Amino acid sequence: MTHEIEILAYLKDRYAEEERLAHAAGEDEGIDVYILDDDYQHNTIAIPSGRLLADVQARRRVVDEVWTGLEDFAVNIEGSRGDDCGARELRGELLRILASPYAGRLDFRREWLTET
Repeated sequence: MTHEIEILAYLKDRYAEEERLAHAAGEDEGIDVYILDDDYQHNTIAIPSGRLLADVQARRRVVDEVWTGLEDFAVNIEGSRGDDCGARELRGELLRILASPYAGRLDFRREWLTET
């Protein structure tokens, strides 16, 4: 569970960071994203700040649902069956999947990567 709490905090920090970038860009502006393709060519795309804000909100909602919803399910099932039917394991896996796009960052921890 320790890794899950760390990943949860990490995701919330990244989402807050992305939200600040979108607000700083302004409503009518885009955020330039630099992409290095397979041929090591730099390409730039602009993501509209409104779209980034909507994306951050959606990911934040998914994280909240994964965290609270699966914990509630685990507690309810555990009370009636004696085990959580893998709900907590699923919660951890879903958080690792949501964190995986940040794997290239220096502050990302390798043990958070999914096993698939």
